[in-house]
Amino acid sequence: NEKTGRDLMIYMLWQTGRFTNQEIAKLFGLTYSSVSRQVGIVRKQLREDKVVKDEFDRANALIKM
Repeated sequence: NEKTGRDLMIYMLWQTGRFTNQEIAKLFGLTYSSVSRQVGIVRKQLREDKVVKDEFDRANALIKM
């Protein structure tokens, strides 16, 4: 799902601490408050949805190579 992929990218950028919500928002054509909302949603999904967690783990493993 493209939206899930986008939201995971937003979360991963946010998680690094290197970008402000405003900077992330600009990259994705969103508002900074949308970034905050999506981060909260992804955090919840990572706790509750195995499919999302697996997708996140796969993406994270690729980045850390």
